Amino acid sequence: SQTARIVERFVVDDGAGGRRLVATGRPEPEAAELRSRLYVLDDVSQLDRLAPLLASDLMEGEESDRRERIFAALDLSGPVGVRELRSFTANAPMVIDIAGFDRVVPERDLREGPADGGTSGAGAPSSEGAVLALAGGKLVLRIGGAEDRFDLGAAIDALPDAVYATAPDRLPMQVVDLTGTNGRNVRLALRQIVRDGDDGAILSALLTVYYRSGEWQERPGG
Repeated sequence: SQTARIVERFVVDDGAGGRRLVATGRPEPEAAELRSRLYVLDDVSQLDRLAPLLASDLMEGEESDRRERIFAALDLSGPVGVRELRSFTANAPMVIDIAGFDRVVPERDLREGPADGGTSGAGAPSSEGAVLALAGGKLVLRIGGAEDRFDLGAAIDALPDAVYATAPDRLPMQVVDLTGTNGRNVRLALRQIVRDGDDGAILSALLTVYYRSGEWQERPGG
């Protein structure tokens, strides 16, 4: 979840045995990531989840002003413009049909990577030999020595606009089937997607991947 990632990436010891989210002079890439995650929480009215990590006065007053107060306290209201974001979060209970797929890469939180789509970098999440990355709107999946790319951007474009206006507890995960450039197939369960509100670029994706192990034997051309 966004809250868990904020705790993992940005919360520090407060010197009194506790953990706090405070201004720490972050470099701009880290500040941009934190802004993005806070925007997503605000978009689904879940900034209150951060209350134990923030000064109590930041959660007081009008809810409509809460984000600005938090941004100011965390020194995130600098001269660099904040992107307008478009996102959805899907937390409604559901059952996923995995017929035909015999392997799963558990839910992963991915962020846009290098433009060349390298999937072996230190920041690439992995699970039992599976490495995932986002690159230019594509989901890059590497299993062992085999790699394929899937057009996640096109799949998200095809989702109904209603997903962006539905409350998280009423929206089930969005399930899409994709075929890669090398002919392999995956089923994705999309928990959360964050896109740039201007150009539609995928900034982050929280998803689970189902695949067929027999399709991932190494072969010429990937």
